[in-house]
Amino acid sequence: MYLRRLASIIEDAEEQNVCILCDFNAAPGTAFFTDIQRMCGDRDMVMADVRALPPTSFTQVNQGCLSCTWLDHVLLSPCLFDVMDECSILYNSVSSDHFPFLVDFKVNGLPALTQVRQDNAARIKWDFRDKRKREEYGRVVTELLRGIAIDPVRVCCFQNACLDRGHHDDINAFHEALIECMLRAGQTVFGFCRKRWRQVPGWNEFVREAHSAARESFLEWRAGGGPRWGPLAERMRSTRARFKLCLRWCKSHEHQLRAQFLADKLASGDSFNFWRGVCSMNPGSHTLPLRVDHAVGEEGIASM
Repeated sequence: MYLRRLASIIEDAEEQNVCILCDFNAAPGTAFFTDIQRMCGDRDMVMADVRALPPTSFTQVNQGCLSCTWLDHVLLSPCLFDVMDECSILYNSVSSDHFPFLVDFKVNGLPALTQVRQDNAARIKWDFRDKRKREEYGRVVTELLRGIAIDPVRVCCFQNACLDRGHHDDINAFHEALIECMLRAGQTVFGFCRKRWRQVPGWNEFVREAHSAARESFLEWRAGGGPRWGPLAERMRSTRARFKLCLRWCKSHEHQLRAQFLADKLASGDSFNFWRGVCSMNPGSHTLPLRVDHAVGEEGIASM
């Protein structure tokens, strides 16, 4: 079922160039690895990492027995493989049992982008389960749509295969105005999603040193041939275990560490960073009014 799902994604992709980087859990020589190779041959895909890297490569280290396996792979369409400049494994990263890939492409000759529109729709926290927000969103959209000037003669042309370029431009402008109204209403009512990756509180004080030691011991272990036993193996196990322990401790004491950070800033008289930290801890705790009299949204309220 996993390969069928992957094959359907490749077949349904409208783009000519497809790149898939994934933990397939398929080591070379296993039956599943052979199935992936067969699927790539049927869908005209290339296992770029297998072709570009030496057979001694590995992407995962088992922390128990220190066995090295090649479980992650890079699948590319032939056009992307032809412009691939580099494919390597970042062995100096020790934040996980798996090592990340670095794939570099030469994209010379691609047309330059003349205009880039920021995709706010993907960042808006759309949540229509809340009845109050759903109703408010409808009211805000209605108010914003009333401000769009429409020429029904040009926009609502009933001629089949209309060739009037002015009508086409007006329809496109009307469509852009509709999208802009919905995005502004969504931003006003729902707000934006928070960033997925957050800074770990206490990293510099409790984790950075352990992370550096784990990285150094791993590089030494790899340079020594990757032994499963001996001083290099034991040091790599112990330093990596300490790094993960420190990281888990910081995550489990996140609120305490943030509170301590604020207390230190307040005690030192750093009011700027103190209030900045307060706002970052709960940026959505305060809400601004969505409507004042007949004005809707931030711009409308500000221009009253």
